[in-house]
Order: sequence, then C-alpha cells, then structure tokens
Amino acid sequence: MEADYNSKDDALDIRIKKLEEEVLLLMNRPIGTAAGPSVDYSILCMKTEYNDLLNRMNLVEKRNLEQDDRLTNNELRIEKLEKMINDPLERIMALEQAVSNIHLELNNRVTV
Repeated sequence: MEADYNSKDDALDIRIKKLEEEVLLLMNRPIGTAAGPSVDYSILCMKTEYNDLLNRMNLVEKRNLEQDDRLTNNELRIEKLEKMINDPLERIMALEQAVSNIHLELNNRVTV
C-alpha cells in the first residue's frame, strides 16, 4: 500500500511540475501593449456592416427574381409574336400554292 501512495505522490509531483511550467509559460507570453492590440481586428466586420451586407444581398436576390420574371414575360411575348408572324406566312404560302395550281390548270387546259 505504501508503494501505491508513493507512486501516486510521484504522479502528483510530476503533474504539479508540468502545471508550474505551463504557468511560467503563460506568464512569459507576449501581451498587447497600450500602443495597440496585438490582434489585427481590421479583417473583422461589425454587426452593422454584416447586417448591411445581408440587406444588400437580399435586395440583389429580389432584383434577380424580378429580372427573371421580366425575361420570362418577354420570352412569352416573343413566342406570341412569332406565332402571329408565322400564321400569316403559312396562309400566304398556301395562297401562293393555290395561285400556282390555278396558273398550271389554265396553262394545261384543253381548248376546243
């Protein structure tokens, strides 16, 4: 039993020495001076800047959705215009074919 206490005491002594060394390292670490902080805060943003950025992102997303709607509407209008143009063209082509058929019949008509 006494050996167990001695081994526990040795383990505690080792842990205490390690902790004392860590305390010394912490005491000797560099700290910020009154002239300025040792941490560069210039890359960080404030909450107001972050909220402003989120607001601008929401506005851009809203604008993109509106533009998508306008483009979709324009595509539908173009499709209707193309249909309006193609319908008369088909009718014109059918009439030209009918005129050609009539012309052909007149030329090939048997005369008595």
